[in-house]
Amino acid sequence: MSNAIQLKKISIFENAMSTKNAKSLTLNEYFDGIINGRWQDEVIEYRSGKRDKAKITAITASGLFTGRKDADLTEHSGLLVIDIDEKDQTIEVAKIKEQLKEIPEVFAIHYSLGGKGLAVYFRINKSKHFESFDAISKMLANDYDIISDLHCSNIGRLRFVSYDPECHLNYGATVWNYFEKKEQKVNEHAYDSHVFSENDIDYVLSQIKERQINIAPDYYSW
Repeated sequence: MSNAIQLKKISIFENAMSTKNAKSLTLNEYFDGIINGRWQDEVIEYRSGKRDKAKITAITASGLFTGRKDADLTEHSGLLVIDIDEKDQTIEVAKIKEQLKEIPEVFAIHYSLGGKGLAVYFRINKSKHFESFDAISKMLANDYDIISDLHCSNIGRLRFVSYDPECHLNYGATVWNYFEKKEQKVNEHAYDSHVFSENDIDYVLSQIKERQINIAPDYYSW
């Protein structure tokens, strides 16, 4: 793991209810804890129904914060976490974990707190957090038929700790750099003076059918 990413710090909170007085730990310390069972006891208690989720230790994987809001960010870690919930998938989670190891921008993968979903950490350009989330989510859907939790895009998203001795780490992960070109804005008043007849609409539909034009080429366009 390069020193630059190894020593990046993230915030750790006592539980989901904590909003202040967060401590910090390095990414190296965090993933070491996931693998070697630093939080094993509370994770096992949660998985067996003996501990409430709100009382589980939590971290902000995308950086160091003074609070819980995105605006409280003091330093971005260069990582973005994609949550993959088992209930949303048509593929076994274990197979997904193996598939995603081949993506060069994937820095880490481990099972989530409940042990059924996955947390997938991508290396990103810290100035393009939201653009990276959109692009990566679309890539996973289009190329792997994997559905991401789209509610987890914010920088300050809280992530519960976990325990996974088989956590995948790619110390040489590269930075995500694939983004869709921004579409040119169309003048919304350009056709104000035009009136389209039913024949015009029928013609357009017929051309779509005859030319076999795919107007929704991927999951997110649909």
